[in-house]
Amino acid sequence: GVADPESICEVFWVDDGLGSRVYLDGVVALVDSRNALSALGSTARADCEDDAASSGDARGLGLEAEAAKQVACADVLIMNKTDLTEQAERERVATVLRGMNPAARLLESSYSAVPLAEILGLKAFDRNRLAASLAALGSLREGHGHGHEHSHGHSHGHGHGH
Repeated sequence: GVADPESICEVFWVDDGLGSRVYLDGVVALVDSRNALSALGSTARADCEDDAASSGDARGLGLEAEAAKQVACADVLIMNKTDLTEQAERERVATVLRGMNPAARLLESSYSAVPLAEILGLKAFDRNRLAASLAALGSLREGHGHGHEHSHGHSHGHGHGH
């Protein structure tokens, strides 16, 4: 389903002084490659030369903001349903996803099948990178173009006293 990843991530933002053994390992977003451009709406059109973003089953559902946040917050993006998507469409989707979140690892899958090592044990979540990605997304959605400021390296320490 589609949910606001920022509020879900906040659940794991505990006080480092508490020494919690629970931490957010990373954010993995599953992207329907057949409907990604329509689900992302105007955000996709800003990154895509043609009008492919206007097609797809997700158009008009009002999920654009949440879908864009999921892409922006992800440490790993899984482009699913690649078996049902033409190569040119997959390339357009990949271009849009990389434009929205160049720091995320991009995987392709059919039937959501990916090696577990690619999505577990990531030690990738970094709340500073998350904040920067959300700020860049806000800037993009306000029409400020692609003058993103991204930190392409990210810390793998969690500060939880492991």
